[in-house]
Amino acid sequence: MYAEEKRAESRYELSSKARLRQGKVRHPDAIVLDLSQGGCLIDHGHFHLTLGTITVTLPGFEAFTGLVRWIEGQSAGVWFDRPLHPAIVDHITGLFPRERPMARANTMISHACLQVRPRSVLL
Repeated sequence: MYAEEKRAESRYELSSKARLRQGKVRHPDAIVLDLSQGGCLIDHGHFHLTLGTITVTLPGFEAFTGLVRWIEGQSAGVWFDRPLHPAIVDHITGLFPRERPMARANTMISHACLQVRPRSVLL
């Protein structure tokens, strides 16, 4: 899937808990699986997520607002309203690197993608 996609920015795999908010509904147990300047991939578990505006908050950071552009199973793609500065992306990926497979068995990330390395993607 990733080899065929053409992306504008490098996407970095990570593993960070996150809080999600859509309207007045809050979800404290999501996981951000990868991040770029323009968006992120989240595992929202069984939280009822819909397309549209969302707020994603990582531990120790201000909330990022954006749009849920797609949902597939427990995964969703978020496109940020404002791109993140490259230094912020570097800082976040340094704090929350993915070094081993995720605990959730239902994530749609293959074992080949679990190494910490950039890949070219666009959201």
